[in-house]
Amino acid sequence: MKTIIQKNLRDGWSAKTEISLGRVPAVSKTDAIEGTMERDRILRIDTSKRWNEGLVTRASVHHSNHPHSMVHAFGVGGDYSHRMEVNKVRVTEKVLEAQHARCTTHDVVTALKAAITARYAKEDSHA
Repeated sequence: MKTIIQKNLRDGWSAKTEISLGRVPAVSKTDAIEGTMERDRILRIDTSKRWNEGLVTRASVHHSNHPHSMVHAFGVGGDYSHRMEVNKVRVTEKVLEAQHARCTTHDVVTALKAAITARYAKEDSHA
């Protein structure tokens, strides 16, 4: 589990944690053309201020064939995405770290992994 907390001028404080969920079979024609038979599945937990919502923490699954690129499919049949916590607060480093820490505890991550496993097992069984 790797966490990065940073502040930039435009968006303010943000935190990102990436957790590897292992390798899965590649599914796209592009992957087959490139000869990639597997891809990494990554759980990403992001906490940041949204201009109209407050401090938001989301969990989403991304796939990667290459070390510096990740893909997240949106919409019906898209990749797993879940809004974990929303708070209308003044965002400081301390507030952001506390919310992100609550959403990345062992118990929370274990529950997320179970939901993700169930989601993709269900999707794969319909394919």
